[in-house]
Amino acid sequence: TLFMLESGSHGTLCASAVAAQGVVSDGKVKGMAPNATIAAIGNHYSGGHALDGWRWIAEGIDGNPATFDDQPDIGSFSFGYSSIDDSGADAYSLYLDWLTRVHNNQTTYAVAIGNGGHGFGTTKVPGASQGIFSVGAFSSRSSSGSWGQTAPWSNRGPNVVGRMDPDIVAVGWSATGDIPLNSRNNGNSAYTTWGGTSLATPITAGLLALVAQAWWENLGERPHSQTLRDYVLSTADDRGYEPFVQGGGWFNASRATATLSGENGSWWASPAQWNTGTFQGQHRDANINAISQGESQTVDVEFSNTGSSDIVLEIEPQKFEPLSHFVTQWLSIGNGSDEGDNNTWDGYQGSRPDILIPIHVVNNTTYQLPDGTKMVRARAMIEYAAFDDNLDRSSNERAPIEFFRWTDTDGDGIWVEDYDNDSMVDDDDWTESSELEEITYWWSHGPQAEVRVGNPFEDMSDGLFLGIWRSDVSSSGLENVSIEYDWTAFGATTDEWVTTPQSITIPANTAFTSQFTVAVPQDAPSGLRQHGLHIQTFAVAQNGSIANQSHRDWTLPIVTNVPWSGPFNLLPKPLDGNVSNQTLYTESWISGAQRWNWRAESGDWRFLTVDWPEELDTGGTVILDVDWADNPWTDIDVLWLSQKSHGYADEDPDAYGDSTFWIESRSVNNHRGSGRHNWGTYTGESREVFVVPSSAGLHQLVLHTALHGV
Repeated sequence: TLFMLESGSHGTLCASAVAAQGVVSDGKVKGMAPNATIAAIGNHYSGGHALDGWRWIAEGIDGNPATFDDQPDIGSFSFGYSSIDDSGADAYSLYLDWLTRVHNNQTTYAVAIGNGGHGFGTTKVPGASQGIFSVGAFSSRSSSGSWGQTAPWSNRGPNVVGRMDPDIVAVGWSATGDIPLNSRNNGNSAYTTWGGTSLATPITAGLLALVAQAWWENLGERPHSQTLRDYVLSTADDRGYEPFVQGGGWFNASRATATLSGENGSWWASPAQWNTGTFQGQHRDANINAISQGESQTVDVEFSNTGSSDIVLEIEPQKFEPLSHFVTQWLSIGNGSDEGDNNTWDGYQGSRPDILIPIHVVNNTTYQLPDGTKMVRARAMIEYAAFDDNLDRSSNERAPIEFFRWTDTDGDGIWVEDYDNDSMVDDDDWTESSELEEITYWWSHGPQAEVRVGNPFEDMSDGLFLGIWRSDVSSSGLENVSIEYDWTAFGATTDEWVTTPQSITIPANTAFTSQFTVAVPQDAPSGLRQHGLHIQTFAVAQNGSIANQSHRDWTLPIVTNVPWSGPFNLLPKPLDGNVSNQTLYTESWISGAQRWNWRAESGDWRFLTVDWPEELDTGGTVILDVDWADNPWTDIDVLWLSQKSHGYADEDPDAYGDSTFWIESRSVNNHRGSGRHNWGTYTGESREVFVVPSSAGLHQLVLHTALHGV
């Protein structure tokens, strides 16, 4: 049974992702769990409160969480509160975690994290809650046959206390869904194509229903919410992204149900993700954790082999590292015509890119990604004077980007012509357009664009290409417009912080406990570190021989939070184009990532844990001073979070500890709506300075690029 929230066609679309019967238009729409029963509650946006709905899921009609017959098993929430900036420590997130962890631990919630990406830290409430399934959107692009790639607008982790989001990802980009029958003259055409984390969430809820049913059929009991969370994450597919983008991975309900049925070679793990460290003296499953330089933590992991034959797991600690990097600048010159000397832009607005860059071409030694590339990231930045020079928060020009898959169908080895040798894609150069298919793209309003491809060798056919546009939505009036673009290949390398047995054998139908240790070097930098345990699976035959190839690879995500101590300075890495300075999430680099026409989380966020020492708790103040290069278009907001009593500490003291966090002081919130922020600092310059009370213990320092200009 699932519980949905309705709002116009949005609720119908969500419900169809769960339980559509495949009737409309000869089966255009079919849900993940077509036999599920849906309980709907009016229009969430027209009255009442979500808190009542959340609790009703846990208690049912009789208000008693101990009686299960009248309760939905799974809640699906395709909405959120984007204006809440302490996501994960806020009252909504804490309440939802308490409902699923304590009040009724056999009720599960799937919650959308939002569509304001591509910035980090954009996961929103209540998707930032700890004990639920926070859901991100990945692709299922029927137009190109591409699937399992991150939707660039899907929100990302971490949350405000440095924990991983999303937990799981599912189809959220380009799928069919039902709309109300009375919205069409012919009910048989009452469907549409849609997307968003609003889609990925009911997809996840429907798949959870299948797994919960298989759990009951095979084990004779309802799954505990936190056990189910470990189970689903550890049977997911690793799509080649880091934890703050894919969480545990792509929901694989087929593997999850097969594992419950005891299919040979299947297994699952608990815990299925780890947030290294402690808070108030012990590890917390539902709060911040931190570990300082020179400290270590050893973790027990239980691997359950549900099959009737032994398996061998080979385990390697891994982290993402940049392998290659390319950056250049395109000075787009021209007035959108073919007149004048040295024009590099013909003004074309459409599907043909202005520039097409080969990233990797099969059997071409000039264009090769490094061996071991696990993910490719591309970015483009347009100068702010062309984007919004007059600061009216209405974008003019921008620089969309797109990854293409090339299939050399005619075998001529040509992906584009360049008859005039200007390195631009002119109209008569675009002869092979039918051989280039979209994998992923970014066309949203913002001065910076980003796209990624995970496991690129699986999704490129004969080649991987990057397209760049100068999109003249509303002319800036500038003839010369600078667009900087880059791409970086990242691979998984051995992580020296983590030690673990290299190989373990798990007997048939057995649970086996292994350990790994995270040891933070004495000279380690402070900040959040994304790493994990890469696990390969090898079948063992009855004669004891071990298979030569792994039949399943998965990475158990680890996030390690190393705090800053006392007064500190943090300086950016140099913008010199060196491979070693390329990063994914790091506190020493913050980007733009605005998505105008969305919501308040638009931008890039960083969360720094600060351990203020006892000896400096003297009743004075702390000066927060964030300075950036003088730039009238950039504004970085600063928030300071301190501890307060945790409202559910007595309900589960081990999971929560005594305290949570609240925003004690902050920059002025200049959000004017639709993801647009007005410029404003306390100094009136490119610098934010204010003071906060000095108090010992952990605090969270938050940075947010409300505006970003280059």
